Amino acid sequence: MKPKKSEETAYQYIKGKIVTQEWLPDAHIREQDVANALEISRTPVRKAFLRLEEEGFVVKEPHRGIRVRRPDLSQKAFQDLTEFLELMINHYLHKLQVEEKALEMDELKESLERMEQEAQGRHEHFLEGEFNYWDALLQEEKNTYSKSMIVGTIRFVNTQKGYIEKILSESREDKVAHLKKLTDYIEEQNYPYARREIRILLNQLVLNVIQGA
Repeated sequence: MKPKKSEETAYQYIKGKIVTQEWLPDAHIREQDVANALEISRTPVRKAFLRLEEEGFVVKEPHRGIRVRRPDLSQKAFQDLTEFLELMINHYLHKLQVEEKALEMDELKESLERMEQEAQGRHEHFLEGEFNYWDALLQEEKNTYSKSMIVGTIRFVNTQKGYIEKILSESREDKVAHLKKLTDYIEEQNYPYARREIRILLNQLVLNVIQGA
């Protein structure tokens, strides 16, 4: 096979795998594996990866090779996901109100304290505290599917790269301020105000994304 044709074959093969999501975002791809699959040398595969990197399909990482790039979350998609979270979390809080449930507050407060400490620190440490906070908040959610959907969506939104990551990183103090109020309302079992605070928090994050924080 001629070099140019080999490069085009490799390009179409790799792009097809990504577009059809047979290779998911963040998956790592080895040049040699593609070359073996197509029975060609690594040189046209390397050139195909360069083209795909320019087009935004893959990222070349030092010492790790090629990674499928995670698409940037659009503002509309971010807003849709926050609306979903508001619906799901407030449904849970409404159930707590109806059942007159009180939450154990220790882990919730400890996670919030860690978030506050890391508000000006490393973003990944802040996120670890935030993920623990939501896990603690959802301690009475008996529907494992609902809980996994909420936690999974929160993790997905907060681990975006690019613009969304930048804005959410700059919004850490906003998050802490609203979650402090939310925690107080939950401790008081004032669930109507807790639901309102969830709405205010998520609307603030959407506004930050739209306005660029």
